[in-house]
Amino acid sequence: MSEFIFWIIPSVISTLCISYLFYKISNNQLVNLKVVIIFIFGAIFLTLLKCYNINSAIGYFIFYPILFYSISKQTIKKVIISTLIIWLIGIVLDVISMLLAMIFCYRLNISLEKYYVYLSIGLSIFVSLIFVLIGKTDKLKTILAKTIKFFSDIEYSNIILIFFCLAILILSIDIFINLEKIHVNMLLFIIVMLIILTFILLIKFKINDVENHRYLTTLKENNDFYIKIEDENRIFKHNLMAKLSSIKSVSNKKAISLIDDFLVKTTKNVSYSKRIKRIPYGLNGIIYQKTYSYLDDINFKVNNKIDFDIFKVLKPRRYNVLVEKLVVCLDNAIEASLNSKSKVVLISLYDDEDNIYIEIKNSFAHNLDVDNLGNLNYSTKGKRRGLGLFSILRDNEASVNIRVVNNYFISTISARKQK
Repeated sequence: MSEFIFWIIPSVISTLCISYLFYKISNNQLVNLKVVIIFIFGAIFLTLLKCYNINSAIGYFIFYPILFYSISKQTIKKVIISTLIIWLIGIVLDVISMLLAMIFCYRLNISLEKYYVYLSIGLSIFVSLIFVLIGKTDKLKTILAKTIKFFSDIEYSNIILIFFCLAILILSIDIFINLEKIHVNMLLFIIVMLIILTFILLIKFKINDVENHRYLTTLKENNDFYIKIEDENRIFKHNLMAKLSSIKSVSNKKAISLIDDFLVKTTKNVSYSKRIKRIPYGLNGIIYQKTYSYLDDINFKVNNKIDFDIFKVLKPRRYNVLVEKLVVCLDNAIEASLNSKSKVVLISLYDDEDNIYIEIKNSFAHNLDVDNLGNLNYSTKGKRRGLGLFSILRDNEASVNIRVVNNYFISTISARKQK
């Protein structure tokens, strides 16, 4: 019991400082009762490992990913990379501080073995304070956050390859150090299993990459098809107008009246071909497909401030989710505006340093309960509806913010760029 009390203080301090560093470098920070409970049980867990002389790295990679995920709802991949990088920083700081302590003890002729436990506690607290210093220093905090983001953006297949190389390196060093104690059969078994596991994972991720590439290629071809159809439609309409004008010149008054009525209805559409060119490649065909049929009925306006190919800044998975949410939001906007008096849909596309945004603003005829939007089966369209909004609010690859402002329903879709 006395040993537990002896180790609990440095464990709490170390856990608190590491948590503080992660809190400062992460986005969407959250501290509540659940985080506090996880923190307390984690500190006790790490203390017990110290008391029973169990490798602390095991406890570190069990406890800290859970704590980090509860503090900031990030992807599992980013949480694990954050845990690994902070652990590596801790290892480097431990080695440096231990070397300095050994030099200090040697010069003062102090027995390192006699005061090893006290020295370990002191160095643990010292390293923990350095973690706090990193979290307090804006430049160091920014460098660490960018490093974590850089490694988080690496594809899984590349991570597996890096892991394989590191595993081989560590295994080679261990073999060199313990060459006399290692059995050849066991060594070959470990190497073969490691190669098989890595090969299977690499093949799996490679297949996913190929499928995503094929999907995006098909989607681009579909976009080109819709734009080409619009051009063909304009040519057909132009030729039809010319034919009708020639028929009109030799027709009687009743036929001329019918032709005039048809021409008025047919030529009153806005020129969508001019608008479609102002929509970024990759979204133009989708927006065209969804809106073209309703140009006579709805007043569409497009405001675009993006002048680059979005495929170059979004990962395949993130682009797919963005398109999925765009389609659902457009469908909802068109249906709601058709039932309203003003019948307006405004589409705005813009970006900043980190994200791409698509804002869809539409008129509507119903009184909306914004707090319940996105809940399963809640909809202004009737019972057993609302599945569209419910589904698109679940995937974090692209986020959707919905609100009502000045009698307009506004859906804002955002997707983080790939640096």
